[in-house]
Amino acid sequence: MNNLIILKYIKNLTPDDVYTYACKKDIILNSQELSGVYKYIKDNYADYLKGYLKKDIILRDAKNILSDVNYKKFVKYFDMYKDKI
Repeated sequence: MNNLIILKYIKNLTPDDVYTYACKKDIILNSQELSGVYKYIKDNYADYLKGYLKKDIILRDAKNILSDVNYKKFVKYFDMYKDKI
């Protein structure tokens, strides 16, 4: 059930949604980071939900997309929320 809700949400996800959510978590994305994060979510969400995309791969990829400051914040929130999905 959760996966169906997530799939529907991701299908309708916009860059503005990503930016707004990140801002609520005190992660201020520049345009390049926003584009990278949005593309990464859209391209990889299904693999994550199926369990194919593991934490170490996600963190490595995030490190390549985000600034050091935003990466540190991302890791904090990723660890808090990863088990709730």
